[in-house]
Amino acid sequence: MKYYLRLDFIGDFRYIIVMDNFEEGLVHQFLSTVTEPFTLGGLLYYMHRTSEGGASAQMAVQLDYMLSAGHYAFYIEGENLDKKWISRRGYFEPARFVIKPSRLELINGILIPGHRCIPFANTALLPGDYHFFWQGSEIPETTSEGTPDEIYPFFSLFGQEYVPQFLVHDNEENRENFGGNPYDEPDLVSVKSFDMRAIYRETGFVPGDCFVVRTINWEEACFSLEKVSKDAWDDEDIDEWIQAAEKGFLESFKKIGPGKNLDQQIAHAYWYGGARMRELPSCPLEDFIYERSNRIELTPYGIESRFWYAGRELPDRSELDTPKQLFFSPLEEILVRNGIPMTERAVHAYIVDSLFQGEDNTLELYKRLVPTAIQLEKTDEEFLKKFLTYNYRGYKKVYNAMLDRNTGPLRSRMVEINSAVIELAAKLRKSTINGTELPSQTYIRLSQIQSHAINMLENNLRLGDMDDIELESAGNSLTSMVEEYNDIKDEIDDSIAAFRRNAFSIVRPKDDTRMRWRTLQLSIGGTDVWRRITVPETLSLEKLHHLIYTVFNWTDDAACQFINPGNEQKNEFYADETIADLTAEGLMEIWYEFGDYWTIKVLIQGYHLQVSDDEQITCIGGEKASPPDSFQGPVEYRRYLKKRGWLSENKDGFDPEEMDLEECNKRIAALSLALT
Repeated sequence: MKYYLRLDFIGDFRYIIVMDNFEEGLVHQFLSTVTEPFTLGGLLYYMHRTSEGGASAQMAVQLDYMLSAGHYAFYIEGENLDKKWISRRGYFEPARFVIKPSRLELINGILIPGHRCIPFANTALLPGDYHFFWQGSEIPETTSEGTPDEIYPFFSLFGQEYVPQFLVHDNEENRENFGGNPYDEPDLVSVKSFDMRAIYRETGFVPGDCFVVRTINWEEACFSLEKVSKDAWDDEDIDEWIQAAEKGFLESFKKIGPGKNLDQQIAHAYWYGGARMRELPSCPLEDFIYERSNRIELTPYGIESRFWYAGRELPDRSELDTPKQLFFSPLEEILVRNGIPMTERAVHAYIVDSLFQGEDNTLELYKRLVPTAIQLEKTDEEFLKKFLTYNYRGYKKVYNAMLDRNTGPLRSRMVEINSAVIELAAKLRKSTINGTELPSQTYIRLSQIQSHAINMLENNLRLGDMDDIELESAGNSLTSMVEEYNDIKDEIDDSIAAFRRNAFSIVRPKDDTRMRWRTLQLSIGGTDVWRRITVPETLSLEKLHHLIYTVFNWTDDAACQFINPGNEQKNEFYADETIADLTAEGLMEIWYEFGDYWTIKVLIQGYHLQVSDDEQITCIGGEKASPPDSFQGPVEYRRYLKKRGWLSENKDGFDPEEMDLEECNKRIAALSLALT
């Protein structure tokens, strides 16, 4: 993320200069040291006092945006310069939380910090940098080995996709274990841990006992430990903490959405959950997520993971992300307006790449920057070409091919993947295919690849600064991005081909007034259960509600509603609206929320003309048995299936793999009179 500060003029071009790394570093330095609530005025004064060039009053606007959009601190109250914020350090130091050692740790006499100190530690530090103290003395470090299945769960709240990278940076031994590539899973991994043998022995530690952890120093990630027995707290008191935690997570989803990363989501859940979340008694955060909550779960978010409402997909968007910044330079305004979400620094990396490739003009450079699917207006095109030519000449005077021999090939690959993503997104925008026909979270996945590529391009401007390890890591990351892009492109190509096949329909005479019937696919969020039914387009949402609970053999005693996940302006629907009304508005996907825990995605698919006057609503396909609605959502249901699998039980006669199509249609037939 970047934040513009001032205007400069160079030749015919107006440049808005970004907050440099030193100035941005001052902000983070301030946030890592301040513990009391602060105002923007206080932050401005700190920057003015610390920086040699001073800080303008205009910077207050930039800092306000940085804190708000970046969620680097928690907003309290006030207006303008009287706005009050509190840093993570100020909020979480000296708060207390709970860690429960696993059987693996007790057997081996160790403690693995992993993700357990989120968000009570400085995010700039890795778990291997933490310090733990027992009765005033620092606990000695050690190194522990285990299989990925044993070690990865200790880091999963950073995001399963990032666990190998955390481990590669944890210690040198893992660099060898992973063979230099964090995407190749090794047989064994090594992790820094703490030698707890004497503590476990002296305190008579048994499975279920916990440590109360207090943050001594947030900036340096120092923590003290104190034992608490497994029966020391009442369940009712712990339930209070769980309720606060659920409130915090659900409120954070409303306020900041998916968030920048899991760490940010957890921090804001604690903020919105209030003081109770930083108090005792409590339960370990991982126990809350994986065992105690039925409303929160870790779910895929493109190629990453986020916490979200259990059983509900994170909604996709309809385009790539626009760079999150307060002001755009004239160049960036042109690019963003035309669907090319790039920063000016990334464009400079494109220019340097052109020099690396030995090009003697900017024609090919322009083609890489502006895909063929995008046509700029003449004034925009002239500005961009003039910008490229002017800066190309400037870089050519100082460019050194020898210094660029290592980073140049890597930069070219970054340019290639970034341009490919932008071009694919531009083609999708011009196509007639609708969002429901595309692979899941297409734009989120493409945006994440493009965002990573842009960050790498901006960092790659430091010619010759990357060492062999950085080059190898960046190369592996790029390879993974290219593979993900190719997978997405193949999925999109298949979806477009299927869409075109389905789009063909027989031309009917104008006097053919037969009713249209639609195919609806009903998928229960958080499960593999789905049904496909055919209904008349005149079916109202009120009747569809009755049909849905009949199809899944649920009772009609829970609050329910239809919502539009992609439109906040029209988030709910009227009961008398029909399927035809939705398709007329271009809506091909809605969600049906059944009670507080179940969400069903309703996809409106192809249509056929009514075959006969007595055509009936029918279920034509599906998979797996409907989960009983006595379960509080998909999380609890999955826990039941997992336990059932461990115990090999089938005493209740329920077979989760069986889908009885005939029985489903009998229930629909019994309901048909009420639907006509």
